[in-house]
Amino acid sequence: MAVAHPARHLLRAKDLVDARYREPLDVKTLARAAKLSPAHFSREFRREFGESPHQYLLGRRLERAATLLRTTDRSVADVCLATDDVRGTYEELKARGVEFQQEPTEQPYGVDAGFRDLSGNQMRMVQ
Repeated sequence: MAVAHPARHLLRAKDLVDARYREPLDVKTLARAAKLSPAHFSREFRREFGESPHQYLLGRRLERAATLLRTTDRSVADVCLATDDVRGTYEELKARGVEFQQEPTEQPYGVDAGFRDLSGNQMRMVQ
């Protein structure tokens, strides 16, 4: 039995996420790249790749954050601020052993979090 390959239109949208993961991408934009309606695109993407387009986008952002932590000397705060998904970055960093004194919380001025970086320095992140 032959293996079915993802449809070319879905691969266009997936490639768009891979290339522009730092930008604000939504289902409507990705569906337009695939030349499908947003609802149909979401269903087909999930069926083909096993996760929603949003989950795929968050995964790329978290992979990038993890790569930056492993391969650069950038601080945890720099890496957190380099991603658009504070909550997802928090979960990834927590899994890597970063000690948070305060989970990211919504404040009138943005998102606020307190943590110790990998060197043990106490830090605050506000975005």
